[in-house]
Amino acid sequence: MSLDRSVVATVLLLSWAPPAAADEPAPLEVVVPGGPRSPLDPRDPTAATYVVHREYLRAPGATAADALSATPGVEVTRSGAASEPSTAGVRGATSAQTPVYLAGIRLNDDLTGTTDLSTVPLWMLDRIEVYRGNAPSEADRLGIGGAIFLEPVRPASSRIGAGADIGSFGEIGAWASGALAAPGASALVTVRRDAVENDYSYVDDAGTRFISSDDVKRTRTNADSNSYVGWGIGRVSLSPRSELVLLSNVFVREQGVTGLSSDPARLARLRTKRAVGGLSSKFPCSGEASGCEIELVTTGLVSDLGLSDPERKFGLGSASIDTRAQRVAQRQRVQFELGQALSVTIAAGEEAERIVIDGAEGPMLRARRDVGRMATTLLLRATDGLDILALGSLQCDRTEGPGLRGGCDASATGRAGIRLKPNPEVALSVNAGRYERVPTLGERYGLSSALRGNAFLDAETGWTADVGARWSQLGHEAPIRHAYAEAFAFSRFASELIAFRRSTYNAATPYNVGKARVSGLELAVGGEALGAIHAELSVTALDPRDTSAGRTLTNDVLPFRSRLVVAPLLDLFAQPTAGPLGLDRISWGARAVYRSSEFADPAGFIVIPEQVAVDALMELSFARRTVAARLRVANVFDAPSFDIVGYPLPGRSVHASLEAWWP
Repeated sequence: MSLDRSVVATVLLLSWAPPAAADEPAPLEVVVPGGPRSPLDPRDPTAATYVVHREYLRAPGATAADALSATPGVEVTRSGAASEPSTAGVRGATSAQTPVYLAGIRLNDDLTGTTDLSTVPLWMLDRIEVYRGNAPSEADRLGIGGAIFLEPVRPASSRIGAGADIGSFGEIGAWASGALAAPGASALVTVRRDAVENDYSYVDDAGTRFISSDDVKRTRTNADSNSYVGWGIGRVSLSPRSELVLLSNVFVREQGVTGLSSDPARLARLRTKRAVGGLSSKFPCSGEASGCEIELVTTGLVSDLGLSDPERKFGLGSASIDTRAQRVAQRQRVQFELGQALSVTIAAGEEAERIVIDGAEGPMLRARRDVGRMATTLLLRATDGLDILALGSLQCDRTEGPGLRGGCDASATGRAGIRLKPNPEVALSVNAGRYERVPTLGERYGLSSALRGNAFLDAETGWTADVGARWSQLGHEAPIRHAYAEAFAFSRFASELIAFRRSTYNAATPYNVGKARVSGLELAVGGEALGAIHAELSVTALDPRDTSAGRTLTNDVLPFRSRLVVAPLLDLFAQPTAGPLGLDRISWGARAVYRSSEFADPAGFIVIPEQVAVDALMELSFARRTVAARLRVANVFDAPSFDIVGYPLPGRSVHASLEAWWP
């Protein structure tokens, strides 16, 4: 879609709305009184964390990848439009090393180990918590890649709502929601449908990126998508310290799969089905005054991916592949508060996962994995300004499949952290940890005829360390209402990294490579001033190196990692006291994300150029924010962008949404 230059210049002044004031909560959102919220709010007192709040998750046409692209320490990998696969890694880690949780349920499948962020229902999330060092004790994978927690909204009042979206490239969507809230109980049911053609234009360079004479502009085909999402959330408080929560999420999508831009697949289709459910209960061990609390969590995940490839463009060894997976997990946690100074948590977990892959010609893979885990966390509040945390876990993975018969792969993970708060506004943190990652089923047994398996892979191991400082002022009066800043320096050292190398002319096999080191610096600063300006800036600098003994390549920079990411944000907003038509808020501004160049091969011969994208959004809210209209322009300057495997990314696009709640 083309835009007049004057329209582009005007819309560039638009952006995400800044956090809502505490006395004006957004629909369905539980807001803790006491002033605006900081993105530095931690669940873990010592870890390097960053929180993307709900106000930044409502841009029309945006995905979880868009929401995370400006987060310090996070690198997002895309493969096309919004409905096509995208993943996230933290601090130079791969997406298989970074677990992603939706309402406490891990979405990473055990086949590839990754989570496709395009399947995450961003529009129903209250916040995204990113843990940039080792994961917190709530995670069932305490790996080197940290963790990402996607937390859904909980109803705060009884109401009904509906909304619609429309945008470039045939985008259209609609949703409806109903919530009931009573003293001690609440329930929310929401359904949504989205469709998009994704028929955007791109430049086909015929596989010769650095030769422009053979470039041809084409329209992308077979990239359409139709999806349906359903949510159900129920909560019952039996007493001030007892709670029962039930959650369910169903996601269904049918889409075309285009393949590489240089060799598109015109007939391939992908069907994705996923159902997630969880039941958690929390209650005191004995009486409301007890210093002991018990939490029981049962979760389940069922997924079914069916790929039809009649042209055999993807080297799957079959014209169709159907991958089915089921996972059931149980977690028990007991927390003891031993006076005011010491908290001890003991947790145990069990998990069973089954993977079945069938092709058009018959069965291809049957595998299962059973996991047992024990973990302990100690939090010592040594003084009012000093917290000391120690976390450790032991895990046993038993895998059964071709070549393996259930032997226990034992792994140990742990982290120690210290937080010093010399005053309420300043915190200093130091963390050090160790991790292990057992190979996924896909790495052991292969994903296709082009990606073979290796049943003899060893587990990855590594160490992490970081040190950082944070400062924040919340709830202050004009001219500066609130402000925050943080800086973290980190290093991680990994051994027996799992990588792929060519084993035959047309196939690659995973193997354990030597050693690697990733060091970096993360900066974040922001605040609100004059009751009308909100600004943020995040910077991530990486130094990723291959430190393997006997390495024969001159280049030692690890591929597919940007060494500098800069993301500024500027918002201007106003809250009329008696606006026309009941207008009570208007905001406009812009956010940019700059990614430096990166290597696309270990030798450093192929360089992916630097990229910068500017997004913009305007928001109007009426009738005490029960009606909201939003307009977003993505990639305002229509800058060329592409992914690491040559997929063309959309150029400039326009998206709009309207939502209303009653009462």
